[in-house]
Amino acid sequence: MAGSCFLAVYCDLVGSFWTGEFDLDQPAGSLRNKVYDHSLQGFLPAGTSSAQLSLFCVEGGIEYEPEDTFRQRLADYLSTREPRKIGLLSRLRGMMGEVEEGRVYLVLGLPGRPLVTVPEQNVAKAASAAAIDSDTDSNSSGRTDETVPSEVDDTPELNHRRAVTTSDLLPVEIFGPSFAYFMGLCNTTPSPVDSSFTSLVSKFLAKVATVDLADLSQAESLTEAFVDLVSPGGEDLMVRHIPAIAYSSVFCTVRNELSQASVPLVVFKAVADPGLAEQPKVDPAMRSAIRICDNSWPTSDRKVFYRECAMPVFGVTLAGPWLRIYGSVFDHRWISQQLTAPQKIPLRSNLDISTIEAFARTLRNLRDSVAHLKGWYQHLILSLPLSRYHYRLHPPSNSFRDASGAEVKFSYLGPLTPHNNLFVAIASFPDPRTFIVKFTPAYGADAHRLLAEADLAPDLLYAGSPYAFPGYTRWTMAVMEKCDGGHVLWDVAGEPIRQQVRDAVRLLHEHGFVHGDLRSQNIMLDRSLRLRVIDFDWAGKEGTARYPMDLSPDIPWPAEARPGALIMKEHDDYWVRHVLASSVCGR
Repeated sequence: MAGSCFLAVYCDLVGSFWTGEFDLDQPAGSLRNKVYDHSLQGFLPAGTSSAQLSLFCVEGGIEYEPEDTFRQRLADYLSTREPRKIGLLSRLRGMMGEVEEGRVYLVLGLPGRPLVTVPEQNVAKAASAAAIDSDTDSNSSGRTDETVPSEVDDTPELNHRRAVTTSDLLPVEIFGPSFAYFMGLCNTTPSPVDSSFTSLVSKFLAKVATVDLADLSQAESLTEAFVDLVSPGGEDLMVRHIPAIAYSSVFCTVRNELSQASVPLVVFKAVADPGLAEQPKVDPAMRSAIRICDNSWPTSDRKVFYRECAMPVFGVTLAGPWLRIYGSVFDHRWISQQLTAPQKIPLRSNLDISTIEAFARTLRNLRDSVAHLKGWYQHLILSLPLSRYHYRLHPPSNSFRDASGAEVKFSYLGPLTPHNNLFVAIASFPDPRTFIVKFTPAYGADAHRLLAEADLAPDLLYAGSPYAFPGYTRWTMAVMEKCDGGHVLWDVAGEPIRQQVRDAVRLLHEHGFVHGDLRSQNIMLDRSLRLRVIDFDWAGKEGTARYPMDLSPDIPWPAEARPGALIMKEHDDYWVRHVLASSVCGR
């Protein structure tokens, strides 16, 4: 072998793999630091560094697939033989021998302990976002810990500039395009609903007003009416009703020339509890529905989709009069998020036509989106098999149009950070270069392009919707040049670099822009020692750009910087002084 090699390193501290290229002639300590920077930093307790971790070599390697049994197979291996600890200055080429594709040879863990329990409070207390939920009710399925479902409705975010109050997982529509399709339909000008579908909706609403869920026949009639509304039709569908708990689900069978497997499209659960408009993000009915669905999904079928995607499924609950529509995806546990505001069904039989038509439009959009999900799964299964080190939790968005209008397709190599919104990708055509794909609620593309044209920021290749669906505007996908460099060592930075920082800020301000987050981690140097300003999420025109509402209180922001406040040019100047003075003051 010569040059770089594609490696997989198992990190039991977070229960997942790091995959990427690494030069086997480089010291092992460089790989340890790279994995820490990309996958562990931010997940470990404050004060924990890569220096406290060790690399171990698994002689002969262990088959990567099937992924969901890898950890148990690794544990079996370690129970019979001692892994070899790799010295920081050792060259991996001499340690590993010939590397066979599809096998894992390296484990990153604690000194003398490559395999730990996930999660362990004193090692990874901040890893709750990636940990397996301890709800033992779901263990009845007999699955391993890595694939046991659980429902988490509010996971702490680990992006340190934001307060720990919101979910670290990206919106579910980033992993399930059919959710974005549904949201787009709901946001566009409504089209007329045909009379036959409106009649079905009217009958369903009438059942809701009169149903007694304790009566099995009435409960079954309600679930059947719901399936009639949202089922996309076709002989490849399987419907399951459980009247005793007012539950139903719709599975579809997808197949290619080699195999076939079933996958859920939508689940429904009704409960007698009238509920409240101000309930938690995930109500108990949704938790119950997704657990029932998961436990009834054949394990062999589930594994087909677990290896390839986040397994998106629609969920609908009816708690008393409240109708809620969710999107659910699976990372290491089920995550459910509401796609629309709850809708209250008037509990009376004589509903006016405008109310019926409003619900008809919502449910028609849901039916069309369930059909879209069915088509998406069929396309996914037909495209198999994927590469050996396919990154399962990548977003489906895999192309954009550049400034010339040409389509650029790319493949994800994996996340850049443990925060889930930054990914490393490689273009497959026409230019096989790597770049960064970022998902964010908003992006200051104009400010970024201004600095990029002045050679002070990475090239911005695309900034816009991750999907071509009309009406979807909630999140932005930004694709930019990958900066293969590092953060500025301000203790040794010369005046020319310092002046470039001042020039970049002055250029922004001269054109009426503000950045808002010019901390040292957002000012980099590439390998040619060119300054690269990054992270334009908050950037925009002065007078309109604002700080997010979940601004972290643990960062020494400018005095006037508050959640939701306008970002001022003086705030950027504050950070320039703070960053450039840090080397002088030794802070």
